[in-house]
Amino acid sequence: MSEFYREIEDLISAAQSGRDAPLLSGPHMLFWGSITVIALIVTWANLSNIIGAGDMWWTGSVWIAAFLVAIPGSIILGRKRDQRLAVNSLANIAAKKSFIAGGIVVWAFAFAVSVRNGILVPLSEMETEPLLYDLIITVAFLAFSVVFGILGALTKRKWFYGQAGITGTGAISTLLFLGTVDIYLVAALGFFLVMIVPGLVLTLHQPSMLEASDLDG
Repeated sequence: MSEFYREIEDLISAAQSGRDAPLLSGPHMLFWGSITVIALIVTWANLSNIIGAGDMWWTGSVWIAAFLVAIPGSIILGRKRDQRLAVNSLANIAAKKSFIAGGIVVWAFAFAVSVRNGILVPLSEMETEPLLYDLIITVAFLAFSVVFGILGALTKRKWFYGQAGITGTGAISTLLFLGTVDIYLVAALGFFLVMIVPGLVLTLHQPSMLEASDLDG
């Protein structure tokens, strides 16, 4: 029995220090990617007058709803992930912190734009700048291009560099569509490729990890 627990301790040590530990960020990438892509498509449909009123207030409601769904969903997924032994590995710590940092940058910029156009404009002589909303997408691609590049360097997983290249290309591509509703379709395609596809692959190939509860008794 002591040999068994020694092997378990070795497994824990390897998971906590190794770059090659299985990545546990798949469910989060799949979840956030799905919500983002759905919100982008709904936004495109609204601004194209296919559904909704075709105004920015309706679009804002869509993103607020997406945010309200994403936060509790992330908390639930985070609690499940934290029960895994590999959660304290270098690869998973880097992924968690990097995605959080990227998300904060994007949401902070989106909040600033919303305050500027939704609150400050009515109280001043400034004019609404709709293009600022489009730039949220560009900033998101740039932020996650940096995130994926950092993850590639820290985890030695070269496919992250491919994701960084896609998001960097996405940022440049969105500049060509500023001021058009098609920017939301371009963004939806980009986030499908960099979040949903790898998130699904990581989730499906995520090995069955030993949970802390299994060590009791």
